[in-house]
Amino acid sequence: MKRKTLYTFISIIIWLVLWQIISAVISSPVFLPSPLQTVNALFSLLKTSAYYKSLSYSLFNISIGFFTGLFAGVVLAVAASVNTFLQSVIDVPVKIIRSIPVASFIILALLWVDSAHLSTFIAAITIIPVIYTNTFSGIAHTDSQMKEMAEVFHFSPFKKLVYIYMPYAAPHFLSGVKLSCGFAWKSGIAAEIIGLVRHSIGNNIYKSKIYLETDNLFAWTISLIVLSIIFEKIVLLILNLIFKRTGSINDKAQ
Repeated sequence: MKRKTLYTFISIIIWLVLWQIISAVISSPVFLPSPLQTVNALFSLLKTSAYYKSLSYSLFNISIGFFTGLFAGVVLAVAASVNTFLQSVIDVPVKIIRSIPVASFIILALLWVDSAHLSTFIAAITIIPVIYTNTFSGIAHTDSQMKEMAEVFHFSPFKKLVYIYMPYAAPHFLSGVKLSCGFAWKSGIAAEIIGLVRHSIGNNIYKSKIYLETDNLFAWTISLIVLSIIFEKIVLLILNLIFKRTGSINDKAQ
């Protein structure tokens, strides 16, 4: 673990040095600001209340969309695993959503959803296929002997869920959650940029590009990356704790 951390640290230093060299060669902050210029821009943003307002606004909307999509994906996966016909019905919109480019979906969604709620809607829609597919795959891989045992001992639906299905579905589900965190933030911010959502990270990124404030654009992008990583870590930590507490993560399932 220490070696991996060291390698990560060295890799970051290497890329920062390369960034500095390329920036010095180009010698134009409009095209590529240096790491120092980006850090200065970030510190300037940190001193403003608008910065925290934008972070909070985007975090709230994308979080709502993420957890909505998470819930919908799990419900659809459970429904599809119960009935083959339902699986066929659900697979159609899931495949359509998966195949449509995010930018096209955002423009289409602007016809149905107010721009203030656009990132929430897009974040939810884009992660449903990932959560649905992974959760359904986990349920489908449940050991048939375990299911037969549950029937023999007359397990209640709740006991079947906790002790039979969840141990097999949990690793697949968590893998889907990890992928979905990135999808939710990328699609949500893209929606904010295209929809010109006021007081959002996406809108600030767009304005930085329009006014050629590339150092600010980089600063907002770094803020977005850090926020999305923290969000992912917290979500996975909470879910892992829940699954471990219920005994739903075991060596056999993994």
